[in-house]
Amino acid sequence: MKVVLDTSVLIAAFYPALDRPCFSRDVFDFVTRNAECVVSDCIRDELKEKCADKLEMSRERIEGLWKLIRSRVTIVPTPPEIVAPKQLRDQDDLPILALAAAVDADYLITWDKDLLTLRQFGRTVIFSPRSFWDSAA
Repeated sequence: MKVVLDTSVLIAAFYPALDRPCFSRDVFDFVTRNAECVVSDCIRDELKEKCADKLEMSRERIEGLWKLIRSRVTIVPTPPEIVAPKQLRDQDDLPILALAAAVDADYLITWDKDLLTLRQFGRTVIFSPRSFWDSAA
């Protein structure tokens, strides 16, 4: 099984505190232990940018978070752009769909409502962490 985790899931898994229970972290742990989890350079860059700008995390905390994530996922270069599906509302989501297609992912897990409305892209099924967890149980 090959899974792509969107930035939204990675942030939800580890923010604000690493020491409290968190559903997204449970999904992250499950996926990284039971599947090949793939993240691209663009997800890394977006994660670092959002953690710094929107969440005001320190550089040290961001680097520690990224070190933890990269120890448990496969990192690939950002794939070339693809043609957007007609139903895609946010063109900024194209790189995540391109990644899912490029690695032939079984699942894309995201909290992004624009991606979730697609439900599927090619052979990749798009789930929220909750829906993925319910389907895997």
